[in-house]
Amino acid sequence: MPDPHLKKAMAEIKKLLERFRIGGCITLVSRTHAEFRYQFPVWSVVQHESGPHGEAGIRVRSFKAWYRSTAEQKQAMEASLHCLYQMRDSAGHTFMVMDHLIKQVEQQAGFEITHTAFSGFEPHTDDQEP
Repeated sequence: MPDPHLKKAMAEIKKLLERFRIGGCITLVSRTHAEFRYQFPVWSVVQHESGPHGEAGIRVRSFKAWYRSTAEQKQAMEASLHCLYQMRDSAGHTFMVMDHLIKQVEQQAGFEITHTAFSGFEPHTDDQEP
């Protein structure tokens, strides 16, 4: 069962990002669960979209009719790529830092725990608003 505090917090963070028209890659962690979300800004050509069976998905859309010129369309694509690159780079940096910290803590503790990736992991989708 998902952690209701994580769901509520993620919904508030989503609203904050929307209000400021910014994107983010958010990870929240409680003692037993984790919640994760990619939030793409409204100006991005990358957006969340539900699949035919309600599954969460991501879609890239950029139609010429939406823009006054091809230069404006190109700028939208460039800004979207900037967003994606920043999220990717931050995720890579986070992995390296966390991997290093895990090794340090395990070394100091004198033991390792058995960890199953994505156990207790709850991806946040819009249909899960509290």
